[in-house]
Amino acid sequence: MTISDYTTNETIVLNVLSDGDRHRTHEIGERLDPELPPDRNAIRKTVAGLRLKLQIRNETIVCEYRQRKFYYRHVRLISPG
Repeated sequence: MTISDYTTNETIVLNVLSDGDRHRTHEIGERLDPELPPDRNAIRKTVAGLRLKLQIRNETIVCEYRQRKFYYRHVRLISPG
């Protein structure tokens, strides 16, 4: 897939998560639209769309719950066999 296959929000989320570290929901939301408070539904919808597109590259975005906070991380999956 090329960068043109992703929406603007998907590109922003991928750029935020490209370092492989965990990022809080509000960190991602601030990048999507710094003028508005983070929209969790927009983030969830964007991540869901990205997961579908990343499957063919054997990658995904995981949501982790740690210390009573949610984090997202872009990971590469280990293929079986």
